[in-house]
Amino acid sequence: MLLIIGVIIVALANCKRKSTQNIYYSKTEGVHAAFYNSFGDRIAVSTTQGNLLLLDTQLNIIKKINTKQGNATSSFFSLNDSFIITGGIDKSLCIWDSKTLERRGRYVTDFYLYASIYGVQTFGGSGTEGRFIMYNHALKDTFSTTLEKEGAYHLYYCIPDSVVVVGSGHKGFQIDICNKKIVNEYLSHTGQVYCIMPSNSLEFVVSGAADSTVKIFNRNSGELLSSSDKLDGEVYVCCFNHNDSIVAASTSSGYIYLFDNQLKHIKKKVKAFETLINGFHYSPDGSRMVAVSEGGGMKIYSTKTWQVLYELKSGDY
Repeated sequence: MLLIIGVIIVALANCKRKSTQNIYYSKTEGVHAAFYNSFGDRIAVSTTQGNLLLLDTQLNIIKKINTKQGNATSSFFSLNDSFIITGGIDKSLCIWDSKTLERRGRYVTDFYLYASIYGVQTFGGSGTEGRFIMYNHALKDTFSTTLEKEGAYHLYYCIPDSVVVVGSGHKGFQIDICNKKIVNEYLSHTGQVYCIMPSNSLEFVVSGAADSTVKIFNRNSGELLSSSDKLDGEVYVCCFNHNDSIVAASTSSGYIYLFDNQLKHIKKKVKAFETLINGFHYSPDGSRMVAVSEGGGMKIYSTKTWQVLYELKSGDY
């Protein structure tokens, strides 16, 4: 059983993302993140009231708990599907059994977690003041660093347990967590980078930012390859689809944009919510997308027709 406890005591940080999402917190329970597991038969969802939900593929609630982490800002399955990792304003990373939602471990940091990931033997997160931390529970080893002071809002594995990309400030970073060093930077955005993701081929990274643009870089050289025109709001999530033929991006205006893989043409523009979309995730086979709104609610779309297949409205979870 995984049981990890680390404690670092610091003065309380008072740094929150400056966006329209904050106005919804007192009105309704918003949804911050949603992820499929590797089989595509379960979805983990975190909410602005600290709830963690385990859902099936039709958005039926299987399990629900309150993490007691305040605004639970992530809900990422470990790569072997055994656990779900969450972060929140209580400055801790919590590890939950992915079937029972029983807590299996807690790792306390000294910053508010905006995002978290779990590989096989490593897990970590990023957050306020550009803080980034990874813990190797097999080696009992910790790597932490500070990136850009504006905050680090997203991270994702390129190579599990070895290399990650992190968005912080106006930059993207590629970090070798085994050798504990930054190996590349991705420069071009003029606003806070909210999301950065590798392509499935690992040849590229795509990033979205508060400057309302999406950009694609060569992962190894850092060269900027393409950039979108300005969209209708800040870009909170972006990624390639399962075969790297499409780049999807969501905005603070509630739209999902679907680009060709060079960002030259908008293939589809979907009005998914009235409020900002802070999370979406393709199913492993690419046939569906789950999208969630910071203003409340979640939907599953067919990526063939872009019709809503299932919906869970605010107040029903």
